[in-house]
Amino acid sequence: MNAEPVSVAPTDRARNRYAALWRWHFYAGLYTAPFLVVLALTGLMMLFGDGLERWQFPELTRTEGASDVVPHQNRLESALAAMPESTFVRYEPGHLPGDSTRVSVLVAGEPHTVFVDGESGRVLGEVADLRRLPFLAEKIHGTLLVGDIGDRLIELAAGFGILLLVSGVYLWLPRSGKWRSGFALGAPTSRLKVRNAHKLIGLLLAPALFCYLVSGLAWTGIWGERLVQAWNAFPAEKWGPGGGGHNHEALNGESRKVVPWNLEKSPLPASDGHPGAGGSSSPVAQTLDQAIAIGRTNGIGARYFVGVPAGRDDIWTVAQTAIGGQVTDPRQELTLHIDRKTGHVVGRAGWSEYALGAKAMAAGTPLHMGQLGPWNRALAAAVCSSVLLLAVTGPLLWWLRRPAGAGRLGAPPAPARVPRVVWLATALLSLALPLVALALAVVALLDWAVLRRLPGLRATLD
Repeated sequence: MNAEPVSVAPTDRARNRYAALWRWHFYAGLYTAPFLVVLALTGLMMLFGDGLERWQFPELTRTEGASDVVPHQNRLESALAAMPESTFVRYEPGHLPGDSTRVSVLVAGEPHTVFVDGESGRVLGEVADLRRLPFLAEKIHGTLLVGDIGDRLIELAAGFGILLLVSGVYLWLPRSGKWRSGFALGAPTSRLKVRNAHKLIGLLLAPALFCYLVSGLAWTGIWGERLVQAWNAFPAEKWGPGGGGHNHEALNGESRKVVPWNLEKSPLPASDGHPGAGGSSSPVAQTLDQAIAIGRTNGIGARYFVGVPAGRDDIWTVAQTAIGGQVTDPRQELTLHIDRKTGHVVGRAGWSEYALGAKAMAAGTPLHMGQLGPWNRALAAAVCSSVLLLAVTGPLLWWLRRPAGAGRLGAPPAPARVPRVVWLATALLSLALPLVALALAVVALLDWAVLRRLPGLRATLD
């Protein structure tokens, strides 16, 4: 005779659910916390990058005279003459009165910035970009200086960060039904005070941090580039035949990202003919000043950059973007491609032409970078500072509750069984974040293949 199935009491189910999420929260935090510290610190450096660079290189970034006297072409030629073995990448005049003009070049494949006095046209000096603290912070923030491997590690940390947020909010929920207790900081012991502070900071931070994690994922190699970004790119046929197989990401290269996220995977337009083609009266755009004049005529404002795609010499790109810092409202973004031979605008992309997902990321990415104005910078600084507090209070909480001298990690106790709802939530998260799914699968495989055969090691990690 089969035994009657044993039903689990609601209190038991709730206890198992809490134990499972607490344990997962703990282990996810072990991996994620160091990365969050790095991301928060480099994020703060990037937020105040302009001021940081003015402090680092005052003699290069600021001038005593006017910023916009010498023709742009002359400034560009002076910069290239000072770096004869370089390849021109991007030109950006000073944003504020007294700011020097910056010309980005590649020297043996490495990005450098040449600073030019806008009043005299004199080259003030050049710096390898990895010596510039804001640029170095950006490289660490994006790849940990180890390329694709660093990108994947950060993507995984961001995915686990979302798991931390979801599980943390659930752990915060007052099980007694007394909601006021969830906002209390006072407690009879140091451990409980730290716990309450950790939970409250996490709760208040959760909505903003979720937005920052998702918008940051837009730049990752798997979730961002291969999934979401591909869904929102402009169609290949937007401007007719492409320009020799080059995409917009050729404008970003090794230097600071300036091309809107949704344009990166879209083909660049090609030149449409020869000077005077089709009887056009449009001026040719042989010089930088001519390209800028055409851009200003077609909607470009006072702040902009001019780029040349890698491997292309027949197209100027004049643009103002939120991610590049030229505008603070993503609805004002505008990217123009100008044919050097004819002066025609052969490509135009602005807010009204973005897909819905592209609009969301066009707003989310500069929000992530603090580019939408002083309020946005203050919010981003508060988020970075709060992340640092979480990264400190989390390990401190573990330290205060660890079993001293027990010879084991002191993880939260395992549940009697993992509730189905937890498995379901994990499955849904894995569908949205494939790299997290892969990591969880690897952990499960190691647990089955290794840890269960080494009870001593398993006990140490428990």
